[in-house]
Amino acid sequence: MRDTPDRGDHEQPPQDRTEGHETSIDANGSPAWVDTQDLSNNEFPLTRLLIIIGSLAFTLFVSLIDQNSVSTALPEIAKDLNAFDSISWVGTSFLIANTSFQLINGRLSDIFGRKACLLICLALLAIGDLLCGFAKSAIQLYIFRGLAGIGAGGINSLTMIIFADLTTLQQRGKYQGLLETNIALGNGVGPLIGGAFAQSSATWRWAFWFVVPVTCLAAFGILSAVPKTQVQGSIKEKILLTDFWGMILSLGAAIIILIPVSGGGSTYEWNSAIVISLLCVGGILVIVFILVEWKVARVPVIPFRVFERTSAKILFTHNFITGIVYYMDLYYIPLYYQIVLGYAPLMSGVLVLPLILSFSASSTTAGLILSKIGRCNPVVRIGYLLWTAGAGGRIAFGENTSLGVIVVCLMIEGLGVGFSFQPVMIALLSNTKKEDRAVVTGLRNFLRTMGGAVGLAIGAAVLNNLLTANIPSHLAAKDAPMELASMLNTLSPSDKAVVVAAYMKGLKVVFCLGCPLMGICLLSSAFLTDIPLATAYATNSMSQGPACRNEDVEKTACHRRDDVTEPAVAQTPNETS
Repeated sequence: MRDTPDRGDHEQPPQDRTEGHETSIDANGSPAWVDTQDLSNNEFPLTRLLIIIGSLAFTLFVSLIDQNSVSTALPEIAKDLNAFDSISWVGTSFLIANTSFQLINGRLSDIFGRKACLLICLALLAIGDLLCGFAKSAIQLYIFRGLAGIGAGGINSLTMIIFADLTTLQQRGKYQGLLETNIALGNGVGPLIGGAFAQSSATWRWAFWFVVPVTCLAAFGILSAVPKTQVQGSIKEKILLTDFWGMILSLGAAIIILIPVSGGGSTYEWNSAIVISLLCVGGILVIVFILVEWKVARVPVIPFRVFERTSAKILFTHNFITGIVYYMDLYYIPLYYQIVLGYAPLMSGVLVLPLILSFSASSTTAGLILSKIGRCNPVVRIGYLLWTAGAGGRIAFGENTSLGVIVVCLMIEGLGVGFSFQPVMIALLSNTKKEDRAVVTGLRNFLRTMGGAVGLAIGAAVLNNLLTANIPSHLAAKDAPMELASMLNTLSPSDKAVVVAAYMKGLKVVFCLGCPLMGICLLSSAFLTDIPLATAYATNSMSQGPACRNEDVEKTACHRRDDVTEPAVAQTPNETS
């Protein structure tokens, strides 16, 4: 990186300019206006700040309700649409779309504005769910669910990006509880809503239609509460800087890899020609994407500088691993309740609440501790330790495990999740440059969701293989485990006992995976560099980018901050104008 001379006390940070149709790129490979959406240098009244963050939190809550409400309604959907052999694609199509678009949302919001992108994503979610409710065939449902997945993926990333714009690293822990509580509640309430509609006369279609008016309410909140930021540059300049090749290649690679990963072992055999071909093509696209980002893109979707620090590499890997474990929990614990322990869909959703509520409570506590001590690593390590212990307890789950033991294990694991998720995000931001916060947030969400896809694929493969090996021959002709599960109560007592035992064998293997995976996160956290949050951006800017004085870096991260076009926003007295 080039060095810049020291500036006088009253000299402004360097400003990149555009002349004619040429848009300048700064020393870090970002457009001159990429960081104009930083709102953390504004002094919001506490009430106003809480309203803004509350609107973001409610929006995230709506997205997660939509994401989780379908799981408990799947048996009814499969029965109504006669889609037992392919019903897993309700979740798969959503997950593929959600994951694939997470990667590009950060950079798109840098270029076209956070608020506009978030409102578009809310519209996509509402339209997708409305159409899902009217679906007349399984294929229609899978397509519309994919459309909703694009919107949900954008919402999940953009709410966190705007939250990062609003707060400094030191403040983030204090307010993160609002976001994390809504994440936990969305994960917990979603299955209850889906199960309630599936068991009522309203039918499963209302599990989708219910989300539409709530999404409109969230959009109104965002439109009213979130301050509008002015993104500099003309439309032509923005289009010229958009890394279309990078976006196309990243989307193509993610989709082509996720299709066999999600469908392998269930829809397709792992050794089938289509799975092998898609994985090979996806791998080639990943290589081409890396070359384009490295050598061609002016403003890459993923600037490689975000991987410069060893701690950043470790934390990105942790997000992938925790995605595997957390998504397997959300999917396979309700399955364990319903099939092995015999609870109804609604009750299985209720019994996941110990995990969700402890997650919610501990995330708030972790945020307060984080703000108090100003360091991430101690909080992250406590989270990984608790999560590893809770995941280890799940190894003991069986057909006769008492509900008390299950609840205690889930509560311990929930405490670990709450102490891990947002502190790891803040640790990532403290190990990267301030102007990369949108890209880092999108990449983190992409890796966690990709981990979830891999985790669900591993679980499905294990479950299918053990079911095939252990169920009676006269039941083995059934097309799918979901169909077998839906007819469990119609089987003879002896057949039912064999099927339940086969499911338990598969679930036992799935549950055993969580402890060693979280153990890897716990052990590798010893190699993380503990950067004080108060100086993190200054340290990163001085070590990775143009030379700046500490006070300039803390205020601007070597970029100017654009004015917020809302009169209610006051600027800090010491800000250089």
